[in-house]
Amino acid sequence: VKTGSKDEADNEAGISHVLEHMIFKGTPSRNYFQISEEIDYLGSSINAHTTKEQTVFFINALSEYLNETLDILFDIVANSTIDKDELEKEKDVIIEEIRMYKDSP
Repeated sequence: VKTGSKDEADNEAGISHVLEHMIFKGTPSRNYFQISEEIDYLGSSINAHTTKEQTVFFINALSEYLNETLDILFDIVANSTIDKDELEKEKDVIIEEIRMYKDSP
């Protein structure tokens, strides 16, 4: 996705990173645990990271399960829901990530 921290206004600083975390929390058809179970069952993995220029979503899947894994990724990217309580929890995770990044030489 061609959006990263460079695309954020001052009052939106960090929103790309927050959304990158929140997008995996669930959709109308799959909650966090269902997403995790389906991905594990397929022997696949889905992850993401944010840069200044983009937010990257990627999968690792066996070829025979590629379509199923892509379906889950599409559902996550196109239909994610953001729960207020989950957002508050995730803020703490992101703050800790920032602390670790700043502490790393």
